[in-house]
Amino acid sequence: MSRFLFVVPPFAAHVNPAASIATELADAGHECAWVTYPQMRPLLAADARAYDVQQSTLVAAEADLRRAAAAPWLAGMRALFERILVPMAHDMLPIVEAAVTDFRPDVVIADQQAIAAALVARKHRLRWVTSAPSASLLRDRIAQYTAVAAWVAGLYANLEREIGLVPVAHPDLSPDLVLIYTSRYLAGDAVAYPASYRFVGPALAHRAESVAFPWERLTGRKTLVVSFGTLFAERVRPLYARLVEALRDEDVTVVIGTPPDLLRDPPKNFIVRPWLPLMDLLPRTDAILCHAGVIVNEALSFGVPAVVAPMAHEQSIYAELVVTAGAGVRVRSNRVAARALHEAVFSVLDGAGFRSAAQRVAASFRDAGGAPAAARAILEVLAR
Repeated sequence: MSRFLFVVPPFAAHVNPAASIATELADAGHECAWVTYPQMRPLLAADARAYDVQQSTLVAAEADLRRAAAAPWLAGMRALFERILVPMAHDMLPIVEAAVTDFRPDVVIADQQAIAAALVARKHRLRWVTSAPSASLLRDRIAQYTAVAAWVAGLYANLEREIGLVPVAHPDLSPDLVLIYTSRYLAGDAVAYPASYRFVGPALAHRAESVAFPWERLTGRKTLVVSFGTLFAERVRPLYARLVEALRDEDVTVVIGTPPDLLRDPPKNFIVRPWLPLMDLLPRTDAILCHAGVIVNEALSFGVPAVVAPMAHEQSIYAELVVTAGAGVRVRSNRVAARALHEAVFSVLDGAGFRSAAQRVAASFRDAGGAPAAARAILEVLAR
């Protein structure tokens, strides 16, 4: 039996794939523990051993996080690193140190945004793996801006020096294994990826969701799921208004995951819920409208084509890949008119080519292996 320490930020899209992999390892007889924020506990196994990050930078900096999400790319990157990732690293460092001392892991699985885990693993000369749910590694936008790249490297170098490490290039990326939760097919052949990158597809196995939903309202007509996450709530309000104008009383059931106060008095063919049971809902879905975050891979896993409306940062990368694969269309989230939104939604709902392309992507995800393949890759690192 071996021990694996998972270190993840307080973002569900980053915790969910790690939780699936941890379950695979636990089912194989290994022991897993976690460093994360208390609000993520419901996403872990009921008996999970966890070391909580007590000082929640992201609770204190929620406004900063929302501003970072809504800002133009360069301004958003600055806010993301200065106001979120670096302070979060300071929060996590002592907890990861304590967890390593107490749990004595054989391998650390460090989310790419949890840089503290990578640094502590290096300090203690532990084997470690990078978990990278976002699309940021598929197309390196930062490298296009040498001044920004140097600035980010400087921030990381300061963190490394603080704990007695010699700065290295890309300290957030394990030299042995970087888990990418999409397929090589969807990523395309425009980039030559490092040998350490392992494309395992979405890790959805064992994901449990206890979310109430009015299933009886899903009739025989087609279903469109709409999800823009939590960070873009206020920014997406105008888009919801145009969506209502576009799809009111149309022969489609529109299921939206959003706080109800953002969409008051929805039309009769709309279902508005604060949370959606996606793993049960997506198999019954005909198309999805989303911001091209991690959720677009989850939808494609079920062969569901997409209308993508990226809002920030790396989302434009997944949007580009979806369109290139023929599995969806892209609209401008802040400018699309109701008529254009109507045309985009129904072109995807009614176009057999989009669903066929989405099903090809789904097949590539199955071939990539998901959580079992990720667990095997981690055990290979352990065996070296």
